[in-house]
Amino acid sequence: MRVLQLNVEGLSAAKRTVISDLARRHNIDVVCLQETHISTDKASRYKLDSFNLLNYVPHGRHGCAAYVHANITDAISLESTNFCDVIQVGGYHIANVYKPPNMSWNEQVLPILPHPAVYIGDFNSHHIDWGYAEADADGELLVDGIKNDIVLIYDAKQQGTFHFTMWSRDYSPNLCWVSTLDRQPLPVTCLVLDNFPHSQHRPSFIHIGFQLPIVRSSNKLRWNFRKANWEKYSNTLEQSIIVIPSRNIPIDEAYRRFCMANFKAAGAAIPCGYRPVYIPCLNAECEALLKQYELSGDPDLADHVIESLDEARRARWEEAMESLDFTRSSWKSWNLIHRLGAAQQPPAQSRSVVTPNQLASHMLKVTKFPVEKEIRQQVRAHIPRRREYSKC
Repeated sequence: MRVLQLNVEGLSAAKRTVISDLARRHNIDVVCLQETHISTDKASRYKLDSFNLLNYVPHGRHGCAAYVHANITDAISLESTNFCDVIQVGGYHIANVYKPPNMSWNEQVLPILPHPAVYIGDFNSHHIDWGYAEADADGELLVDGIKNDIVLIYDAKQQGTFHFTMWSRDYSPNLCWVSTLDRQPLPVTCLVLDNFPHSQHRPSFIHIGFQLPIVRSSNKLRWNFRKANWEKYSNTLEQSIIVIPSRNIPIDEAYRRFCMANFKAAGAAIPCGYRPVYIPCLNAECEALLKQYELSGDPDLADHVIESLDEARRARWEEAMESLDFTRSSWKSWNLIHRLGAAQQPPAQSRSVVTPNQLASHMLKVTKFPVEKEIRQQVRAHIPRRREYSKC
């Protein structure tokens, strides 16, 4: 399931067109909006192409609205609290959260929903857990009021969900929380999209459910050493080496023939090619299950595909860890560490921009210091000489 969340800062006809275009490009199933700024119950003010309005809260300064795609029939509106409007789409519970900045959380911050559940919206709370320099009272209440079976989905590497144009800084008041089952959180990914017109908030694309990792590679030929037939490679190479003369031949010619023998053996025993699109660790069993799922669409088969793929990826990981050896082929070990991202430089800390007025004020403060009389006289004595030099 794909959900689009946005603090729209006033839902106008032009913004509804942009939201419809975003939903079409990202195949959105559910749209959750905050700060619609609509105080009337006119259906035309909430109309969104290809979507049905499931619930809404009219308000001149705040207001929320939740939509589901027209193709979805299994969707109902559930309970609503002061800051949450809950809907159920299929087996998922989605809470559209909006807390106005001038209000504080209640004793029960978020409603307790059965698993699987997702809480998305504009929480208007500050805390270091989602990128703020310090926590405010609402952030502390939110963290303290969250139950242990609800976890935050936050990626510090992404841009903030709110861009403060006056200070040119990003913050993240729009959050995504998910429920857990047996300490395993609901598989959810959250992607912050680009700026939205006439709103300081950025839309968030939330994907609920498992995703198969798809890698798109370049059209460059590569050797697949994992599928190599090393016995065939050794036999082919030995048969080619014995025919290379050991005497009465230049060293360059012998080396060239040896390289050609290696390439001949590699071409016969090691597969070489490229895959434009592939899924890592997709073995024959996973591929067969995936084809069955594509034909039937059975969710149980999807679970079997994910479990089989996880087992293959775990086996590949254990194999990579056991083969780490810094005493012999250390370049393989260091290459793995680099690919894992351990050698990446930490992100640079953002610094506040120094304005020209601040710089001038600092220079005036530095220059206004007590000067001895003798030093002042020496400085004045040198001034006429500088003027004479300038005339020359």
